[in-house]
Amino acid sequence: MRAANRENSAESSTPHREVKRVACIRCRQSKLRCDSPKHPCSRCARMNVPCTLDSGYKRVNKRSKIDELEKQLVTLRDAVQSQHPPVIVANLSTDVVGPVTVSHGANLALNFAPPLSQSSHTSIGSQYATNSNVALAVNHGARPAAQSIRAIDSIAFSLEEIDLLFNLFFEHHHPFFPLVQHEHSPDRVYESSPLLFWSIISIASRRHPEKSKILVYLTKSVTKLMWSTISAPPLTITAVQALLLLCMWPFPDFRIWSDNSLFLASIAVNSAIHMGLHRPQHLHEYIRYAGFERLPVDGHIKTWAACNIVAQYMSAFQGAPPLLGCFDWSIDRACEIGNHYTLPDDMRYHLILVKFCDRVTKIMSGNVSSPLGMPADGERVLLMNVLEDDLDTLEAQFSGKLSQLDIIHLVEARLYLRIFYFFDSTYTFHRRSGILKAYSTATEFITLANSSQANFNYLTHGPISTLRYLSAALAILIQVLSSNLSACVDHAAGAAFINAGLAALRIGSVESNDVFLRALEIYTYLWRMQQDDQEIKQQSPTLLIQSRLSASLLYDTLWKWRQYHVKGKTLEQTSSSGGGMTNDDPDLHYTELEAIDWTLFDNADWLWEIDNIPMTGPDVPG
Repeated sequence: MRAANRENSAESSTPHREVKRVACIRCRQSKLRCDSPKHPCSRCARMNVPCTLDSGYKRVNKRSKIDELEKQLVTLRDAVQSQHPPVIVANLSTDVVGPVTVSHGANLALNFAPPLSQSSHTSIGSQYATNSNVALAVNHGARPAAQSIRAIDSIAFSLEEIDLLFNLFFEHHHPFFPLVQHEHSPDRVYESSPLLFWSIISIASRRHPEKSKILVYLTKSVTKLMWSTISAPPLTITAVQALLLLCMWPFPDFRIWSDNSLFLASIAVNSAIHMGLHRPQHLHEYIRYAGFERLPVDGHIKTWAACNIVAQYMSAFQGAPPLLGCFDWSIDRACEIGNHYTLPDDMRYHLILVKFCDRVTKIMSGNVSSPLGMPADGERVLLMNVLEDDLDTLEAQFSGKLSQLDIIHLVEARLYLRIFYFFDSTYTFHRRSGILKAYSTATEFITLANSSQANFNYLTHGPISTLRYLSAALAILIQVLSSNLSACVDHAAGAAFINAGLAALRIGSVESNDVFLRALEIYTYLWRMQQDDQEIKQQSPTLLIQSRLSASLLYDTLWKWRQYHVKGKTLEQTSSSGGGMTNDDPDLHYTELEAIDWTLFDNADWLWEIDNIPMTGPDVPG
C-alpha cells in the first residue's frame, strides 16, 4: 500500500513534458513563428506553398551566398576578358540546375572530325589486313536532346553545347571503348552520375577547337568532383564507369609520376566487386542502397569486363603485377558465345586479347623464387614459344571477323608479348630472333596506327593506350636500329618508321608540352645521339632497368636519355665501369647493379622534365 502511494506521489510530482515543436523549413529560414505540428502551417497555407518539416534543416545565410556568387561573377568576368572561353555562359549557379525557359544560345562553330565510318581500306603491307574486311561500326541511334543546362563551379554549358559534345563523344570516342549506354539522354546520364556526365563532356572537349581553354577550366573542377565522389562510398555503377573513362582518356599531364590511373583503376575494380558485378546472378546477395542503379545483365557484365580491360592496361603501362584484374568465371562466359553473359563482338574480341595479355603478365611475374618474378631463362624460352602459339591460334580463330580496330588490339597483344624477349640473357639465338620479331611488330603497329588515323581518326580520338603502345614501339625501333642488330633490318625503312611514329605521337598529343610531346622530344634526342655513337652500335640491345615488366622498356629508354644528356657519357662507358656480365655472345654486355649510378633517381623530377633542355625540332634525319 505504501509502495503504491509512493508511486502515485512520484507521478504527481513529475512535471509534464511538452512535445518539442519543429518549425517548417520556410518559417525557420525566415525566422518566423510556426504553428506546427499543424500541417500545413498557417503561413504556408496562406501563401499556398508546400510546407515541409525537416528537423535537420539549417538556415542558409543569404548574405554569404550572395558574397559567394559575387566572387564567382568577378572571377568569371576576369576570365572572359583575358581568355574568352567559348563555353562559359550567363548561368553561374552550381546549385540550381533546372529546365531552361529561354531560347538556345548561339550554336558553337565546332569543326568536328568526320565520324567513324565504314571503310574497306586497311593498312598497306599489313600481315593482318587480309584477315578482315569488317570496318569499325558506329551506333547512330537517336538520343533524346538535353533539356537542362548544367554547370560545374563557374563553368556552364548551354543545351546546344551539351548536345554537341555528347554527339562528339558517342560518334568519335565511344566506339573505341563502348561502355556507356548510347541511347541515354544527357539529363539521364547526369541524374545517374554527375561525374559520368562531366567525364563525357571533358573527353569530348579534348578535340574541341578551343580545347586548351576549355580543359584548363574543366581539369580542376572535374578532378575535384572525382575525388569528392570517391570519398563518399559506396559508388554507383555509373560512377565506376566514369572512373574507367577517365583512365582511358585522362586529363593531359606533364609527368608520368603524377599519373593516378592505376589508383583509379584499383578503386573501380574494388567498387565493382563491392557491389557484386563479378557475380551478376547474385547481385541481391551484395550491397543494396538507394543510389544503386540496376542495369540489365549485359550492362553489369559489360562494366565488369571494362574494369578488367582498364586494370590490365593500367598495370601493364605502370609495370605493376596483375593484382587488379579478376579474370574470373564471369569473364570467361563473356568471352564465349551463346550465353546470357556474351558480350557484343566489338567488346568481346577486345576482352579476349586483354585476357591473353593478363595471362602473359601473370606468367612473367609469378616466379616467387626470382627477385623480379621472371621465370628462369630456360623456362621462359619454352613459355614464350607456347604463348606465341596460343596467340597465333587466337588469330586463326578470329580470321575474317575482326574490324580494323580489333586488328590493332591483336597487334597490341603481340607487341606486349614480344617486349619480354628483351629480358633473355643466355639464349642468344632465341633472344636475337625474338627482338627482331618485336621490331617487326613495332613497325606493323605504327603502320596500322597511321592508316587507322586516315580511316577513322584513331590517333585523334582513341584512348591513351594508343599513345603508350606507340611509345613502346618507338623504343623498340630505336633499341634495334642503334645496336648490332641494325644489320639485320633495313635501316632507311626503320628511320622512316621512326619518323612516322613521332608524327603519330604529335597527332595524338592533346595539349602543348604534355607527356607525349615531351616523349617525342626525348625520342628524337636519343635517336640522334645514338646515331653518332659508334660504340653502342657494336652491342646488342640491353635493358639496364628490368624490374617493371614490360614497362621496363620505357623506363630504360628514359634512363639512357638521361645518361646522354646529364652525365655526358655513353652507355658503353657506364657498362664498362663495373665490368658487367657477359654470356656466350661476345657483343652482349650486361651491367652489374652495383655499377649503376642510382643517384640519378634521387630526384624523380627528371623524368619528362625537359623544359630547360635545348633540343632541336621533332623532325628526325632519315
